[in-house]
Amino acid sequence: MKIIILHDADARIEYLDVADHLIGSDIEEFLTRQGFSVNNITWLVTSADHIPVVYHKYDIDRKTGEATHTQREAELKDLTIHGQLLALQHREQDELKAALRKYGTEVDGGFEVHFEGEQPIV
Repeated sequence: MKIIILHDADARIEYLDVADHLIGSDIEEFLTRQGFSVNNITWLVTSADHIPVVYHKYDIDRKTGEATHTQREAELKDLTIHGQLLALQHREQDELKAALRKYGTEVDGGFEVHFEGEQPIV
């Protein structure tokens, strides 16, 4: 059984993978025995190994002043360190591509960004 815990105080997520026979019939009692304060958490039970997560970002476009909304999908799963690194690299590459398209100047089928020192000029 998988238990996802959201800590209300600090917005931290924990993912517990627990053998069913250890829980018994009362999940809150099990969580209390493990040291969780059930008054300060929100929890849900799932049998899935991979939990889909959708990240939303709301902002204001600097050029147009219009509200923007972007989203990306990922999974909450038990990754290896290598897997986490690859996921981070792919996310950073996607964010860099999006920033280049948003703030760069299109040149010969690509995008160009000018810098002043180490800061991009937008």
